[in-house]
Amino acid sequence: MKRLAVWLILFFAFCGIADSAYLAQSGAANMPLARYGLVFYVLLFVLSALELFVSNIRTRRVIQLISALWLIASAYFVFLQTVVSNAFCSYCIASALITFAIFALAYCIESL
Repeated sequence: MKRLAVWLILFFAFCGIADSAYLAQSGAANMPLARYGLVFYVLLFVLSALELFVSNIRTRRVIQLISALWLIASAYFVFLQTVVSNAFCSYCIASALITFAIFALAYCIESL
């Protein structure tokens, strides 16, 4: 079950890379947030791939920490979209959902 969760984190990280890369390349996103998302998803992809080959509790804890921090950031960005700007970006919402999935899976691979 833990290996399946890591594979799913890899899959969702790849989806996040595609989402963030599209936003970073498009002219619609005039904010560096898409680049930060791209760095986050690439880092999670690399850490998850590393976890597949070298099973290490430190790697799992770093994955958990990074996903928790980015979940908080995603929740804040969704809050800004809904309350402050009242404008919705479907790619940003997709990224927040991907982040939530990664967060949930990260805590499936290693309990606190």
